[in-house]
Amino acid sequence: MIINKIIKLITLIFFSVWTAAQTSVVSGKVVDEASGAAFHEAQIVFTQEGTSKAELFTDENGNFQTTLPKGKYTLFVENFGFIKKSQTVDIKEATIDLGTFSLKKAFQEKSLDNVTVVGKKTTIVNQIDRKVVTVGDDLASASVDLSQVMNTIPGVFVDQDNNISLRGDANVKVLVDGKPSNVSFEQLMRQYPPSEIERIEVLTNPPAKYSPEGKSGIINIVLKKGKRKGTNITLNTSYMLANKSKHNTSVNFNQGLGKVNIFGSGNYGEYTFNNYGKLYNEVTDYMQDMSMDGKWINRNGKIGMDYFINDKNTLSVYTGRFHGNGDMPMESHLYYVNDSSKENRYLSQNQKEDWKGQEYDAFYKKEFSKSGHTLEFNANYGQYDGESYRDSDPQTNIGASSTQEKAFRGAADYALPLSETSELTAGVEVRANRRNQDYTEDDYISVLGPYFFDFKRDIYSAYAEYKKNWDRFGVKAGLRGEYVKTTTASDYVDALGTRAGGLDDKQTQLYPTLHLSYKVGKEKKTELALSYSRRVDRPWMDVYSPFPGFVMGTTVQVGSDKIKPEYTNSVEASVSRNFEKLYFGLSVYYRNIQDEINQVIFNNPADNITYMMWGNTKGNDRYGSELDLNYNPFKWWSINSGFEFYWGKVSGYTLDEYYTRNTSRFFGRVNNTFNLSKASSIQLFGFYRSKSQDIQGNYNPQWKMDVSVKQAFMDNNLSFTLKLSDIFNTNHSEWEILRPSHQTGEWHWDSSVLSFAVTYNFASGKKIQQIERKQKDDNTKQGGGGAMGGGM
Repeated sequence: MIINKIIKLITLIFFSVWTAAQTSVVSGKVVDEASGAAFHEAQIVFTQEGTSKAELFTDENGNFQTTLPKGKYTLFVENFGFIKKSQTVDIKEATIDLGTFSLKKAFQEKSLDNVTVVGKKTTIVNQIDRKVVTVGDDLASASVDLSQVMNTIPGVFVDQDNNISLRGDANVKVLVDGKPSNVSFEQLMRQYPPSEIERIEVLTNPPAKYSPEGKSGIINIVLKKGKRKGTNITLNTSYMLANKSKHNTSVNFNQGLGKVNIFGSGNYGEYTFNNYGKLYNEVTDYMQDMSMDGKWINRNGKIGMDYFINDKNTLSVYTGRFHGNGDMPMESHLYYVNDSSKENRYLSQNQKEDWKGQEYDAFYKKEFSKSGHTLEFNANYGQYDGESYRDSDPQTNIGASSTQEKAFRGAADYALPLSETSELTAGVEVRANRRNQDYTEDDYISVLGPYFFDFKRDIYSAYAEYKKNWDRFGVKAGLRGEYVKTTTASDYVDALGTRAGGLDDKQTQLYPTLHLSYKVGKEKKTELALSYSRRVDRPWMDVYSPFPGFVMGTTVQVGSDKIKPEYTNSVEASVSRNFEKLYFGLSVYYRNIQDEINQVIFNNPADNITYMMWGNTKGNDRYGSELDLNYNPFKWWSINSGFEFYWGKVSGYTLDEYYTRNTSRFFGRVNNTFNLSKASSIQLFGFYRSKSQDIQGNYNPQWKMDVSVKQAFMDNNLSFTLKLSDIFNTNHSEWEILRPSHQTGEWHWDSSVLSFAVTYNFASGKKIQQIERKQKDDNTKQGGGGAMGGGM
């Protein structure tokens, strides 16, 4: 026994001495290259053959130290918002000091030269093919909903009906994390409060890797994701007081567990409203007094996981659910203004909606040894189910209906750096959409049912892009090819006795894109840019659907399967400069539109109903200019402003007669942020939209002013925001309809709103890496329109 113990002791001593001789104490330091400040909690990772051997974080002085077996390693040094560094280290000595690692800001790697700080953290960045607005605490906390954030973004406008437009054109697709959603922007606005938004990207001439649908461009909303190990939770709740109250509560969280990061979010919103207006028809002497009361409830949740397999392979999966329901009754009283002896009429419209949806997403990224050399795969499946009930008196609408939509997207993207200044990217993608609407019989309107409408679309795409940067000059050129098959089927017979036909359309098209940039001046702070893209507007289901949809009063909207795709050639030139306290950006653009999709207006004598039907018109030219000025006169005061002017020609058919009109619009906005201290701020926002015209009529100017006050506590982890929207209650719409008969009208909504929001952030742990995804889109012409609001 004693001999055995002596042998074990000798063996243990020998092994300890041998192990000590084979290991090394490794140390180093990480600092900011610009300021020299030490980084606290910068991430340090040692790997061998793609497998992590040690992960640690720097202390408060930026230092790190660990013990490793001797050998060769790949070292990664990273801090969020800075360029990740990597190098090979050969550990041979018992102790080794790797020295100091200086990290550059990530903006420098991407040549994002034109950056201006707005408020505390909000930034506007020009890239060669897009404009990026990072939503800081100043903008997020001062905005009650997503529409208020959008109305501070250059070129973007959300009107009183929550219709979004880009550069005066409503044909814009809004993406979430680079992917299209099955719901409208109004529903997106309720799902994602400002506290969940990381940044907003505006692409007016998107490059070839993006789908070419939509003539005005793309708006991509990028949501916040977990950035830290440990537990991180953000709670946000807001209450809005107007004619009808509204409230919204959201939570975001992530839990970092070594190589696994679990993230999720949830949101509940309840919105009630009371809108009213009037419409006067001078031909019939009819006045319509209209009122609309409604309530919408929205619930959504998302949960997912990032798995960092090793430093070269990452996997991310998530699933989301959403459910909402709404009730929107509308009443109209019709009477003769100049002849009280004639019989008055009463119109009613009641709409109930219930929808739910689910989404599944999987993403895999492979990084090769060369920086920027990557291969990515993404698969996404979404399903949307909705139930709708509409009744009206007189019967202008089909009543009960059910809608089911399924969408699948699969894509592969490959990026190959050819040199330090050039890159080749290519990818393939398949998209499949299926949508079915069934209109069932109803006791009240059984004469109109049952009918069905089916819509199918398959798109197969491939693209290639080449990017090259010289000292002052940059170029990005791409080509995308797409094969598209669209089919529709329906058994519906309209009020005119016309049976809806079927569509079977197949098309193959090429879409080239080109982006050029050139930096001027000794310091290269002035940038000139020129871009071109060919785009297409493919009608979506609502544009093809023959079923009548309510617009207002005795006006309904119907689709047509005779519509052809609309093609646009878009050219844009811009100049931008970043001074010490001022950012200046000016752009002008031209669009040539072929077979533009518009609405044909006609009256049916059989039921005295005005129909708005989608159709193609002749080609039109559109012009526009945009000026962005962002000025920081003092550290405590920042001014973010934008001014836009659009002009061109619109055309269309009304009562089988073809019309053309010249149209123009001016739009301006100014957002002031006053930082009274690190914890207190005041924001003052105002906008003005000038008089405008379209083929139907003229629309009067609109303007408003908002003010908000924010106070933070607990090192800015707890904040309270009080906001008054539309201080002077001036924001409402007035219009004059010229065709098919002369009408004047106005519409009012809950614009003057007092809101109160509370945000609490809880975070513990250390920063981790994030998965960056390629971004996809799917822009298509959606149903919509009507007289209220109007515009170019």
